[in-house]
Amino acid sequence: MEELILLTGFMGAGKSAVAREVAKRLSWKVVDLDEMIEAREERTISSIFESQGEDFFRDREHEALKDALNMRGVVVACGGGVLLRGENRAILKGHALFNLNASFKELYRRICGTGDTRPLARCNREELEKLYESREHLYREVPSQIETEGRDPEVIADEIVKRYFSRGEAV
Repeated sequence: MEELILLTGFMGAGKSAVAREVAKRLSWKVVDLDEMIEAREERTISSIFESQGEDFFRDREHEALKDALNMRGVVVACGGGVLLRGENRAILKGHALFNLNASFKELYRRICGTGDTRPLARCNREELEKLYESREHLYREVPSQIETEGRDPEVIADEIVKRYFSRGEAV
């Protein structure tokens, strides 16, 4: 069995927190694509967006994703926009990919109630909702859906591990 689990979902869905919990249960490492990009570029995601633009960032994200897919014993927290590119969706097929979801109302609370500094999270409710709606269909295409609303990362991690090893839905 491939020792690789990938998490996707809109910003605020809990990808990083859940990835840490899943990794803890499996004694694996966490790979956060955004952190990988920041380390490679030696600057923050916000700085990359400001100076190079979103297309440049998406190119770096694609490279990081390809590298992560070659790793084993890792839980990968993908960025909220990783599914925007068809080439990313194509290479994710056949891997243990889980989409973490919650209502927009809950995601907005998580993002804007925390002083979030993500480049696309300006806490303008209307703009964020448009962004969410433009991506929602991509998240829904992921076969393995995990509801996060009202649930602790530990409980979500338990569900992911169980589904990963059942192989029926996740792989």
